[in-house]
Amino acid sequence: MRIFNSVLDLVTRANLIKEKRVLDSTPLYDAVTTMDTVTLLRRKNRGVYRESISKDSAYGGVVSSLIEVDDYLPSAKPSIDWESLSEREALINAIAKDANTLIAFFENKPTHKELGEALVFLTTIMGQDIEIVNDRYAIAK
Repeated sequence: MRIFNSVLDLVTRANLIKEKRVLDSTPLYDAVTTMDTVTLLRRKNRGVYRESISKDSAYGGVVSSLIEVDDYLPSAKPSIDWESLSEREALINAIAKDANTLIAFFENKPTHKELGEALVFLTTIMGQDIEIVNDRYAIAK
């Protein structure tokens, strides 16, 4: 919303909007929401992965074999075409699928404090921000 308001302010001051005009923020809002959700999920998947290999090496090898996306350790955004709906949807599905796999794997398993906390955060994000649409994970509306 902050970006939308900044753009609206800029075009208003530049006299690009006169009288009543409609400025549709849907494409901008959708891209920002997607990147934010992807960033959160990747960060939490990375946290669970790091904690599983840092203090409990018995889980590390197993966890790395369960997840599909193999670039959680770098913190850079995935290099996809963010304007492509199909690429965004595929990325969200893959990352959310990995998150669900991690949550299911650690269910009823003993974990140390930091790993448990990382799993709680990951579960919270999945519950609040992700839904299943047509058998695929998607950002909740």
